[in-house]
Amino acid sequence: MDLEKLVKTIKEKRELAKQVPEQGAHPQTYTTRLGRIKRARNDLIELYFKYRNEMQKRALFVVLDGKEGSINKFAEIAESEFDCFVSDSEEIFQEIVYGVDKAYYKNIVSSPGLFDVLMGSFNEVANRIGILQYPMVLFDKKYLRNLKTREDVLNLTKEAFTDKLGGELIGVYAIDKAATQGVNKEYDGKIVPILIKANDKKIVDKLNKDLLLLNRNTFTINLDEEEVNSSLVENKLLEIRNKLK
Repeated sequence: MDLEKLVKTIKEKRELAKQVPEQGAHPQTYTTRLGRIKRARNDLIELYFKYRNEMQKRALFVVLDGKEGSINKFAEIAESEFDCFVSDSEEIFQEIVYGVDKAYYKNIVSSPGLFDVLMGSFNEVANRIGILQYPMVLFDKKYLRNLKTREDVLNLTKEAFTDKLGGELIGVYAIDKAATQGVNKEYDGKIVPILIKANDKKIVDKLNKDLLLLNRNTFTINLDEEEVNSSLVENKLLEIRNKLK
């Protein structure tokens, strides 16, 4: 089923799923309507995964590299004026770290126990975004360091998980985020432009290599020097569109 048909079907199922059968209806009628509503809600889960997979096939990844202020401005204009989807390369790691108790990073040394907690949190994220198989991210002596703040844990998590799972992990997260937003606004474009903000050189290099595993239409825009405005954003996006394979 293509994206256009999926959007139409999802809209129809949503209308049915949000219905509430009348309590005063005939028991048989009530049961039949309730069954239809439950089926519609179950169907929506499957349809969402199909929609997300189709979004990945149409994805155009654009990695934004350079000064943080320029990256943010470019992303804001691209999202509001040119119907692009935007994700930050750190979002998935922030979600993994979100529930970690202070006891694991307040003036202590990183440990296998911390990595067990991080893997537990990642399992929940992976299930939500549809990652079914992945290697364990285990503690190693190269990850031994003093931890004082949540930022320290975030940096450690980013390093360890990208070392083991690569930039593809960030791409899958970005696709899931785009699909969630796309479903809500009934997006059915032939191209799905997904901008990923990344002003970390190591992450940029990982993304440039690993996003190709998800879709070969992967590009980078460096924003170190140029002044960002609507005209620049439009021109950069057009340049990329003309290079599509």
